[in-house]
Amino acid sequence: MKNRVCERMVKFVGQNLTVRVWVTADQNFNVDTQDVESLIRNYSSIESTLENMRSLIQQIELLDNIAAAEVLDSKGNGILLYPDWN
Repeated sequence: MKNRVCERMVKFVGQNLTVRVWVTADQNFNVDTQDVESLIRNYSSIESTLENMRSLIQQIELLDNIAAAEVLDSKGNGILLYPDWN
């Protein structure tokens, strides 16, 4: 039996960070992404320190339906989180 998983990806490019968040959606790719979009917009000008990246990814993890989150600095280096790896 297939285990079809549908997700939406939200990408945000700030001054110092790029954030991509995958949100689990229904089978028609419908899901409300407003909470994640609001949260990551608040980090638009934050410095790309490891501490700031950790703080942001931990806040993203608290939101509903988060499948994965990635926070990168301007060089493309960063951190990746799967809150519930299956």
